[in-house]
Amino acid sequence: HLPLTNVRKIDFSSSHGKLPILKEGNLAVGIPIAEGCDGGCSFCISRIARGRLRSFSEEEIIESTRMMVEKGAREIRLTALDTGSYGQDRSSTLPDLLDKVTEVPGEFKIRIGMMEPENAHSIMDRLLETMRSDKVYKFLHIPFQSGDPLILRKMGRQYKIEKFIEAVEKFRKIYPDGMLSTDVIVGFPHETLDGLRATVKVVRTVRPEILNITKYSARPGTAAYSWKTPPNNQTAQWSQIMSEIHKEISEESMKRFVGRRMDVTLMEEGKNGTFIGRDANYHPVVVRKGKIGDKRNVSILGSSSFYLIAN
Repeated sequence: HLPLTNVRKIDFSSSHGKLPILKEGNLAVGIPIAEGCDGGCSFCISRIARGRLRSFSEEEIIESTRMMVEKGAREIRLTALDTGSYGQDRSSTLPDLLDKVTEVPGEFKIRIGMMEPENAHSIMDRLLETMRSDKVYKFLHIPFQSGDPLILRKMGRQYKIEKFIEAVEKFRKIYPDGMLSTDVIVGFPHETLDGLRATVKVVRTVRPEILNITKYSARPGTAAYSWKTPPNNQTAQWSQIMSEIHKEISEESMKRFVGRRMDVTLMEEGKNGTFIGRDANYHPVVVRKGKIGDKRNVSILGSSSFYLIAN
């Protein structure tokens, strides 16, 4: 574990309360709801660089949302290192905040940002009720990182993998068409083939529509910096295996929607004159005609591993 003399601590004092900027031609905007983190992951520098959790007030977040919607935002992305921890320093919760943000007038949807499994599990029942609002995408991003209990302990992750799976199962039960995004790290120090198999088993169990795969890279100043890692070629091979498994899962998930009709809002320009829309579950939908901001009822004609294709 190296001394922290070379780690630049970030001063966020000047950013507190400042409104985000809605760029021209972009209908989505991120609004931070908290800074810092109370976690202790052995591979992550964020706790050191950003300090402990500091949740912004509900009033500031609501005002930011109101102003961005008035400026034309159609998608509000609530962001933090762990949105599930929101309010733990303020006697509030993420569902409490969502209830108030959905009351802001206007036509927009809310995308909930990444949350850690331990906090996601603790608020899941209440969160799923709040997500019933038409203004909230049926989308969750919960990184589990590894299915191996030993690796999770070495990572400093404070949960059992069963809690993550239970939270996902609750989400799938209420929102079977919802989108799940998760993250895994391959090649973490001391990871073995059996550990990889455990991670693959979890991926096959929860079947995420989005899987962010990171090949472990040691960061100076973190507890895991000097730990021995698997060979690079092995890590690359494991990453490829994981990608291929996920591609199969994603293709199967997307095929379910072929032949259905759905409402989408066109959020950005795609390739070759097409547009990218989002449905209520945050699926990306390629639409041939329209203009940014249009709300269309479309028929799904085809799919790929990562998006739907409409008329």
